[in-house]
Amino acid sequence: LNSNEKTYRRFLFYKHFFAISKPTIVFEGKTDTVYIRGAIRRLAVDYPKLVDLNGESGPNIRVGFFRRTTTTDRILKISGGTHPLKTLIQDFIAERKQLHIATQAQPLIIMIDNDDGSKIIYSYLKEIMKTQIDPKLPYFLVHDGLYVIPTPLTTDNQHTKIEDFFEESVLKTELNGKTFNPKNEGIDKKTEYGKSHFASHVIKSNEKTIDFSGFKPILDRL
Repeated sequence: LNSNEKTYRRFLFYKHFFAISKPTIVFEGKTDTVYIRGAIRRLAVDYPKLVDLNGESGPNIRVGFFRRTTTTDRILKISGGTHPLKTLIQDFIAERKQLHIATQAQPLIIMIDNDDGSKIIYSYLKEIMKTQIDPKLPYFLVHDGLYVIPTPLTTDNQHTKIEDFFEESVLKTELNGKTFNPKNEGIDKKTEYGKSHFASHVIKSNEKTIDFSGFKPILDRL
């Protein structure tokens, strides 16, 4: 980044992560926002802290979602995956000191899949928090105002990713004869479709009929 971009980066960092009007969630991938927003809307009655059902123009979600763009990907270096989220934690702590912010008005929440990729985050949390990291815990208060929330492990403590909280019938939805592959790489485009199509053409298009009850353990943590 040149000097102007570095200044712009600090402005964007302050705008998106410090000067926030409500709790804001940052996800590993763009599609996660579609899942959680849908779950919150469908389960609104059970989560009054997450949704104001009496908003002026209808139900109002009380949490914000960081929206990635090509600009934020480049300037803030927050692209998909866990490595950029580790960098976000590092930068949050560093910028907090530089900007002399006394108290974080609203929490910044980083949500991660509780799988092999989370080891990068857990290793760093162990280093800066000076304690053992238990992946079964519902959340970690990393720094004043900064939280990390992992997806809940299975009942037998197996890894999870956010797509695991959909019903099996939803995950098996076919699009033009193709089946869903939740992996980020190695998708056979002739027979499979990825997360982007799953989020837009399966979840978003059918939000009003999908059973989101499997997401309650995640919303409980939020």
